[in-house]
Amino acid sequence: MSFAPGFAPDGQADWRALETELQEQVLDAMDRIAANPPPPPATVFLGDFVWEASDAKHYVWIRYIVNRTAQTITVIGITDYARR
Repeated sequence: MSFAPGFAPDGQADWRALETELQEQVLDAMDRIAANPPPPPATVFLGDFVWEASDAKHYVWIRYIVNRTAQTITVIGITDYARR
């Protein structure tokens, strides 16, 4: 069963600060997490991925909360480290 992805205010601010292509990569990662959420009992998780742009390699961490009752995934923070 797929969960609904969304953003907390801090997570949304972090997302908006990213370049457009990286924003799309984060949305794709959120869709993957929502389609297959991590198992209980934890509720706060840290996901990561690497994305190679033409100018840098981006290491991205997404901190999110899984609410199994409401069936939601809420991003509470995003960190991007670009290595050129």
